[in-house]
Amino acid sequence: MIPHFRPQVEYLTLNNRVVVDFIGGYENLTAEFAKVAERLGIDAQLPHLNRTSVEDMSMASHYSNDAVVRRVTDVYRKDFELLVYPLRPPS
Repeated sequence: MIPHFRPQVEYLTLNNRVVVDFIGGYENLTAEFAKVAERLGIDAQLPHLNRTSVEDMSMASHYSNDAVVRRVTDVYRKDFELLVYPLRPPS
């Protein structure tokens, strides 16, 4: 497997057990960052750099090819399960 395409679960678990004390979701990145800053006792804001336009953000368009969906599902199945994401994004 190409190291860049490793399931994220491999960075979060050891012997199939989650070994980190916080997993934040990208969908709510600002709020998740605020939780981390609060836990660390720091006053910090996450700057929003390289803003993407709303029309560029549809994930469904990236999964219109069944072969791509199968490959992503095969490689990242454990990620989808642990992080509770649907195997196919909503249209």
